[in-house]
Amino acid sequence: MKPVLSILLVLLAAPVFAHPLDDRAQMASEVVIDSDYRLEYVIDFRYVSVLASYSEFSGGGMSRGLDADEDGFVSHAELKRRYNDLVDQLLMAFGIEVDGRMISLEPDFNAFLFENMDAPGEIDLTEPVPIDSFRIHYRFVFYWNAPRPLEPGGHEVTYFFNQQQSVIHTPSEQMIAFDARSTPRVRLTDVKYDDAMGAIPRLVFNWHVELPKVPVELGPPPPEGWRPPDQAVKEPGIDWQTGPPEPETVAQLVPAWLTLLAGAALAVYGLVSLIFMLVKGPPEGSVRSRVLFNRGLVILAGAVVAFGAMVRLEIIHPM
Repeated sequence: MKPVLSILLVLLAAPVFAHPLDDRAQMASEVVIDSDYRLEYVIDFRYVSVLASYSEFSGGGMSRGLDADEDGFVSHAELKRRYNDLVDQLLMAFGIEVDGRMISLEPDFNAFLFENMDAPGEIDLTEPVPIDSFRIHYRFVFYWNAPRPLEPGGHEVTYFFNQQQSVIHTPSEQMIAFDARSTPRVRLTDVKYDDAMGAIPRLVFNWHVELPKVPVELGPPPPEGWRPPDQAVKEPGIDWQTGPPEPETVAQLVPAWLTLLAGAALAVYGLVSLIFMLVKGPPEGSVRSRVLFNRGLVILAGAVVAFGAMVRLEIIHPM
């Protein structure tokens, strides 16, 4: 008779000692790539019945439950204390590795959720809430920021539990990886569940980090109403189709040099003849004026021809 009573006591006690990490609560978890340096871990517990929830409220007489003072109500202070207890349990129950090294996650208490599954929506605990007919939904959020930028390329992430837990029934639905670096976020499909030797599956996936993008600096916008010119302004002496002009050969410059010599000779001849005439003595009257005018024209013509040749040879550059 005693063995039968013992079995009955164990069966009745099972829901009393329920807590988030046993099969009295349905578990779903996510490892989320939030950025190239940040991971988030989200785990939800939805209690399967009011009785299972009551065991979480009461603690089963073995430890402090959510209703620590056993007055039938849950207060903000009691929930805060229970959060701290459960965070400690969770951090001991699971682990995440990046490239084979365990990372230390921090709880994001502002993202935690506590609600009644029969009346979804976060509960306002400004006043204590009665626990009667209450099905608990817990959500816990943790995060890890890389202490230094990750190298570009792939990084292996492994998510696992540290001990056998009966709460995991369907790993592909309860242990999921997401990439939230784009909107909407994408569930990673290139994952594997390593359940060698019948152990709790280990979710393994690749965290790919891209090369940093070089920012492109844009100049100020053009003035309002600005339009590009019809034709580009060309630089003097440069053909934009063929490039800068090639230097001229000696043969190409011979006519210019001959012109220079001819102009110089003509100017010298006019000047010499003018000096000779002045030394000899110019004729009288109208003849004198005509002779001086002709010699001046010869000198001027020679100078003009010589000047043009020097410009062509780039000996002088006119303004």
